[in-house]
Amino acid sequence: MEQSPIDIIPANSQSADDTMKMQLYLTDHALTGLKVEDLGNTLQVNGSFSKLVATDVDGHTYEFEAIQFHFHAPAEHTINGKHYDLELHIVHQMTPESAKNAKTHRNLAVVGVFFELDSEHLSTPHPFIEGLKLHNVGTDISLNMNDLLSDDLTDGMTFHAYKGSLTTPPCSENANWYVLEKPLKITKNQMDNFNLRWKDNFNYANGHGNNRPVQPLNGRTVLKSTNCCVMGRSEECLMKMSLKQQQEEEKAEEVKTPSKTQKRALEEIEFMRDIIFDDLSLVGHHAISNSHEFIESNHQNKIKFAI
Repeated sequence: MEQSPIDIIPANSQSADDTMKMQLYLTDHALTGLKVEDLGNTLQVNGSFSKLVATDVDGHTYEFEAIQFHFHAPAEHTINGKHYDLELHIVHQMTPESAKNAKTHRNLAVVGVFFELDSEHLSTPHPFIEGLKLHNVGTDISLNMNDLLSDDLTDGMTFHAYKGSLTTPPCSENANWYVLEKPLKITKNQMDNFNLRWKDNFNYANGHGNNRPVQPLNGRTVLKSTNCCVMGRSEECLMKMSLKQQQEEEKAEEVKTPSKTQKRALEEIEFMRDIIFDDLSLVGHHAISNSHEFIESNHQNKIKFAI
């Protein structure tokens, strides 16, 4: 009842509120020792090369780490019934920290990215696809996930979210899907690396490609949002460092600044001192001296009162 892929009709997707988000952090330095594996039914790369912070359809936000990405040609999801030429699936698994208090059994989150053949042949080879060395599958590759970014894949890009499944057996219904609506451009030579294996290969699924047909929606909710943020993981680290520094500065400021209780205690002491100043007796002068020394000493000790 909750199978993937589906036909996404943007006009029918419900607009999400501001709490819905999809933050994708791509590793922006060269990852070495990776290989593209030809599994027969797809090309796959295993590795922890991205992090995802995303809100599900039920309104809960979780953190996920990438475990692999793979391809389908033609694309599995459709937009208004249209198949794009290629679809990249970045499969993420929920982090142990998020899993501790998770209110869902869906421990996977998949980001779907479309690629479209550049019919006018104006684009240069896509750097992310080029870095996979698909002309020589199985060789070691050095991959920078940040190469997936382009002028078309930026903040504010529309995505569609829904509850779904894996698209290969056992087709388990344990995935949240986040499908970016706008496709990236790919050249014909790059596309041939996929089509010659599946779509143009009649020995594989009679030349129908390695995509699973779209599945019935069965009344599921599909949310649409532009609260999409794609950035490098170094930026995420800088943001965390900045937040930590801010918290430390705020904590230090709290030590310097008297609390309400401390301020009230200071006012009471000063009020007592003013009363004592009106007492001109020897006892009064002695009390004034002691009170003054007490106040000054506590100022020097960051106003830690013993009252």
